Parts: sequence; structure tokens; C-alpha cells
Amino acid sequence: MRFLHAADLHLGYRQYNLEARLEDFERAFDRVGRTAAGRSETLDEPVDFLLIAGDLFDDRSINARTFTGATEVLSKLRGAGLPVYVVEGNHDRAFHRDGMSWLEALDHRGLIELIRLQGDEGSGLRYLADFREVEVDGELARIYGIRYVGASTPKVAKAAAEEVGIIESREPADLTVAMMHFGIEGRGEGPGYSYSCLLPLRENVDYLALGHYHNAYEVEGWGYNPGSVEPTSVSEAGEDRGVYLYEDGDVELLDLGGRGFRRVFVDVSEAKSAEEAYGLVRRAAPDADGAIVDVVVNGELRFDRSRLSRKGVEEAIPGQPLHVMLKVNATRDELDVETRGIESRAAIERKVFEKMARDAGLPDGSASTMAEVKELALNRAPAEEVLGMVREVLGGGSGGGGETGSVEGGGSGPRDEGEGRVHPAGGEGDDEWNWRSAGAG
Repeated sequence: MRFLHAADLHLGYRQYNLEARLEDFERAFDRVGRTAAGRSETLDEPVDFLLIAGDLFDDRSINARTFTGATEVLSKLRGAGLPVYVVEGNHDRAFHRDGMSWLEALDHRGLIELIRLQGDEGSGLRYLADFREVEVDGELARIYGIRYVGASTPKVAKAAAEEVGIIESREPADLTVAMMHFGIEGRGEGPGYSYSCLLPLRENVDYLALGHYHNAYEVEGWGYNPGSVEPTSVSEAGEDRGVYLYEDGDVELLDLGGRGFRRVFVDVSEAKSAEEAYGLVRRAAPDADGAIVDVVVNGELRFDRSRLSRKGVEEAIPGQPLHVMLKVNATRDELDVETRGIESRAAIERKVFEKMARDAGLPDGSASTMAEVKELALNRAPAEEVLGMVREVLGGGSGGGGETGSVEGGGSGPRDEGEGRVHPAGGEGDDEWNWRSAGAG
């Protein structure tokens, strides 16, 4: 008996609001379908059935394109006589007000067999009455399904173990499979539940098909989580993932490929300008043609942080990356100003302004103008007057032609955090210049 176990396909996820990423997830599901049907480089013979352990879709509310794409792949599998068994994950459950999920719509069309939590009083079952059976070469496989139940997972797992025992005692199957959508604590990112809550299931379950965490892992030779075929976050880069192939008791993880992710860590402590920092990125980054690149800047900044832009970083990366994210962990070098022997606050401020002007590459005399701007602001001078002085510091322009605001990373995916939003050093709304941060020598 042979089957394929997939999970977390997240169809419809337009990561970073990119059409290419939407297509990546569509292609990933197509690869799963081709592999199950024995029409891929990975497998040249079909399996007997396909399991999808939750999160076929990325969202409860999908568009027509995503639903159509799913039906096309599933229709080919149905045409090949290959059943697809599915449980709901946390992403593709129905809204209560809708009453029907997109998975239920696929089930209604006969494209999948959605296994629900369902009771049967006559059989003494509360959860697992909706199991499925498939016979292959005279052997019977029985498939149980437990959708995502969140905090109720330990309670439902305990009851399910009892119910599997009841069913199997009446007519034992040659192979028992239980599908669940939840993470085992400590095996992936995000909250999970203790492995101990699953142990009662092991007595009667031969293969535990898990979903939820996006990295592949196995537990004691009977619990398997394949991960998401296509990564949904840069934090998943480098993790094992794919689909599991079960064949007469042997289990193998098959890597079906996908979009490349690259993480580049750069220490910019020695860079005296943004241009030098870009040079460090250029030397550290591998060829990233078509890849998604996450650049993490560490160290101590010796130049104005606002001059380090995502666009500049992207241009420094070899090849043509699909998307670049910039995260700046580097701290602004505290203004190292010698203050010993300087008694007045005004003199210290003057030293600070002179260093700031030098670091920013501003023309001579800018320190005096900066001090005047500060005085005007403290004295609540008219905005136009203050702006006029600022323009003078910047050489008469409206902003020096550089990127002085925040740098947008463009990330829209809910699973990627901190994707390239860089704020200028110093913070917003300061009531006064932080002259006290000058090194006290």
C-alpha cells in the first residue's frame, strides 16, 4: 500500500503582495498532484491515495482563481481514480456565518473526501464516526480525521484514542491512519501541545499524519509532519519540507522544490557610509537570481540610518532577486564626543552638532544652522521659518534628494515579521535633542 501525505499548501497566499508568490503556491499544489499521480520526476508510479492534513487554502475567504486552480488539480486526480482525504486546518475552516467552507464545497463536488468530526450515538462515538475506508490489493486501510480544534486538542485526542480502540476492536484494519492538524510542542514555530496527549492513540494508530507546523519532522517512527511544500516565511528558509511517501511501512520525505530563500547577515560596524555598507552586502550575498532575500544588518552604524535603503540593498545583491527584505538590527553609534573639560551645555551641543554634520556629509557651517533650528523649535517659531533653516542645512533642497524617511520592505504576508521597515535613528516626538547621549569621556 502506498500513499502520499501533504499538508499546509496555503493556496491563495499572495506573499509580499506578489503575483509570482501566488503562482508559487499554485505550482506547489500542482507538483503534489503530479507526484501523487506518478507523473513527476520524483515518482513515476501513482500512489493509492493522497492525504492533506489541513490548510489546503490559506484563508477561509478565497477568490475564484484559487478555487478554480484547486479544482483543476483535484479533477485530474479524480480522473485518475485517486482519492484525496482531507481535514480542515486553522486557515481553511468555515466562518460560522457562512455555514459552508470551501473544503465542503470541494467535498460536495466529489473532488475530495472531507473527514469531519462527527458522532454516532448508536455506535457510542462522539467524534470519529466519519472515518473512511479504502481497500488496496485485499488490504484494508481505515482513515480517521480530526480537524483543527485549538485548545481542545488534548481532550479530543484522548477521546479519539478511545473511539479508535472501539472501532478497531470490532473489525481491525490492516493499516490505521489518523490525520490531525496541530503542532507538537517544541517541534516547530508557534504554540503546540504536549506529545504525551497523543500517546493513547499509538496503541491503535499505525501512521499519525500531522499538519500545522511548516517544517518537516517525525516522532518515534509513527508521527509525521511534512511541513509546507512552499515556504511561507523567510524564517522557514533551510528547513526540511515536502511530502511523505508511505510504502508498505517505509516512510520517506520527498522534497518537491520551490522558491529559493536566502538569508544574508552583514556587520556594518566598519562602514563609514551607506555606500560602504552596500559594498559589504554585495560581498556577502550569494547570487540570488529569482530568490527572496532577507538582509539582516547587524553591528554599529557609523552613518545616518535613514541613508540605508532597501532599494540600495536590492541593487547591491548579485542577480535579479524576486523580492528583498531589509531588517536593521544595527544600533546607531552613540555620538562619541569628547566632553571632558567642556563645562557648558551649549558647548557640548555644539560638539554634538559638529559630529552629526560630519557624519551626514553636510557642508561646513551646518552645525551652527542646526543649533539655530533647535532654538527656533524650542521657541515655537513658525513652521515655515524652521523649515527654511532645515532647507539651508540640506543645501537648499527639499530633502537632499536622499531617502530620509522609513524604508518599506513591501511584506504583506501575515507570517513574516519585520520585513524591511527601517526607521531613522532617534525616534519620533523627542521634546529636545538628546545631547546627554554624547560620550562622557
